[in-house]
This record gives sequence, C-alpha cells and structure tokens, in this order.
Amino acid sequence: MGTFARLALSIGAAALFGGCGGFQESIGVPQAPAAVRAAHAPPSFVYLAQCCQPQFSNKGNVTLYDLGLGKVARTITKGISNPWTITVDRSGRLYVVGFGYTQGLIEYDAGSDRPSRRIKLSYAWAAATDASNDLYAASCPECHEYVTGKGFVNVYAAGTTNLLRSIKDGINSPMSLVLDTDGNLYVFNGNGSHTAVLVYARGSSKLLRSLPQGYTDISAIALDRSNNLFVIRSPVSGQATVVEYKADSNKVVRTISKGIRSPQALALDSSGNLYVANTPFPSAGWVSVYSPGSSTPSYRITSGMDDPQLLAIDGDGNLYVGNDDYAVALVRPGVSSGDNGSVCTYSANSKKPLRCIATQQWSFPYSLAVTPP
Repeated sequence: MGTFARLALSIGAAALFGGCGGFQESIGVPQAPAAVRAAHAPPSFVYLAQCCQPQFSNKGNVTLYDLGLGKVARTITKGISNPWTITVDRSGRLYVVGFGYTQGLIEYDAGSDRPSRRIKLSYAWAAATDASNDLYAASCPECHEYVTGKGFVNVYAAGTTNLLRSIKDGINSPMSLVLDTDGNLYVFNGNGSHTAVLVYARGSSKLLRSLPQGYTDISAIALDRSNNLFVIRSPVSGQATVVEYKADSNKVVRTISKGIRSPQALALDSSGNLYVANTPFPSAGWVSVYSPGSSTPSYRITSGMDDPQLLAIDGDGNLYVGNDDYAVALVRPGVSSGDNGSVCTYSANSKKPLRCIATQQWSFPYSLAVTPP
C-alpha cells in the first residue's frame, strides 16, 4: 500500500481515538449520577465508514452495527462522499469528514440517517469531541496531495456550526486530535523533522507545550484514562516504536519496540491495556497487546487479521479491528489484492474473533468508531 494511502487509513484510526476524550467527565461541571446517565445514554453502535462501492464511485457509506456486529442497525448514504474519518460524541451525534477540498464535515444527529448540518471547512482531515460534545475539527491542506498551506483546528459548539475559536499557534499540519479528561487538546502536527505532538490547555488557543517526535510517517496518538499519551513513531528507516509519555509532561516512561512492525493504529482499554495494529507487508498482520507498564506483548492476535488498519474498543472492552486486505495494493505492481475488506470483533483478552463481517465488494474500511461509554 502506498505511504499516503496507508497514512490516511491510520489517521482515520488515530482521529477516532479522539474518542478517548469521549468517555471523560466534564471538569468543573456537575455530573448526574451514573445510573441516571446510563438510563439516558444513547444506544451503542459500531460505526464503520467504507468507501467506495460501486468501484470508483467516490461515494461510500457509514454503516451502524449493534455491538458484536450481529446485525446492521442502519446504513447512512445521504450526504456521504469519501467518508475519510468519522467520530461520535456522547449524545450519539455522528461527524463525517469527507476527503477533498469542499467536503468539510457533515453532522448527523443521533438516530438520523440524513445530514443535520454541514460545517464548511476546506481540507478537513481529522475530528474529535470533548466531554461537553464540542467539536474539534482540523484543516490540513498539506495532508492532501499537491496542496500547500498551514492548517488549524476549529472548535464548534456541540450540535451547531457556531465557531467558538480557531487554534493556529504552532500548527502546520494537524493530522490527529485527541482530548484528555481535563479537556486539554493534543494535536499531532506534521512538520518534517520538526513533527511534534502539540498540547493546548482547555479553552485556550495558545500552545502549552510541544513533544518533539522527529520525522515519522504515521500520526496515530491515543490517551489512556490516566492521561498518559501514546505515540507511534515510524521513521522511514529504522525500528518503529510506540512511546508513552507521563501525563501532563514531556517525560518518556516507556518505549516499546518488541512486537512492533509497521504499526498503523493504537487503542487503549479501560484497564490501560495497549493494542497496536501491525501490518508488515506481505504478512496478514497482527495486533500486539501490552499490559500497563510492560514493553513486551502479553499476547498477539493473528486470527482474523488481514492487514489491520483500524482499532476501536467499546465500553465492555471488546476490540474491533478494521482489515484493509491491502486494498490499495493496486498501486503495487504484481501484488494481488482482494476486492473487499472486513471488520472483526474480539471479546476482552481473546485471541479468536467472535465474529468477522466482510465489507461490500470494492468497498474498504476507512474509519471505525464506537459510541463512547
């Protein structure tokens, strides 16, 4: 798979882990009792953005499955065009980032299969939501081929197109976004040898601190529930690693290399276990699983793997994996590619999938999300 295509798929995964901010509590905002919140919580779904069927239509869709992938709840096609990245807020509102200059972001209110509103944002690339369901949307001109220009991150009030602020300080190419439990924003900022994760305090547009990464061609970042930051470092040459930073600091507490080869995506469960999708061509790939604090995999998941590009974890610790089947191997002369991808789900601590479903013919997983718990 070409670097740009593989990067795009991993970014989709990384952008979803803005959902790591999805389960956080609003700091300083009174919270209803857990039982009350649970009673009013939206139904939980697995959201899969796939593109494009029929072949080369550039349309695609977002399909909602029940947890466990047992059946399709509904399929959204209205307003969908090249669904590059999706994210879901705590109310069940879906945001779809379309690839291209004019696509911007399409919002679907909970339960709706028709667009509720559109945010016009040129070169939209990544999105995440905070505990108040405010939307953070990145514009990244340089993430698109043949385009130049500095990007920025806009913040919109929940469920509206009302712009609250625009974050530009220090930003060049914002490729992934996540929010911690204090509402701080983390931006993976691509900038050649000066690539870094930039941190902004809640409500602020000024750069708080920078975590330099050097040159890396993967922009997957994630947070655990203690706000420790995890970053994939994937240099053009040399060993790829996953680096863990202590919460609220630039201190590296763990560098993981064992079990890491061509890493594409990260996810963390509520216990702090780390999941890393690996795709060394032409292997079918695997997911390495690490216990908190360990730099050696507890186990690998290989069953059901076929170029795992996307990861998501639901509130019960079930793992969802989006397999691309080296779909964009069309750019690799002499390589045979399948004509569809797949999504598999695994129960917590399991190496065998509970269920795998194939995507539509000529339609591949672009982004994956679950309703935040």
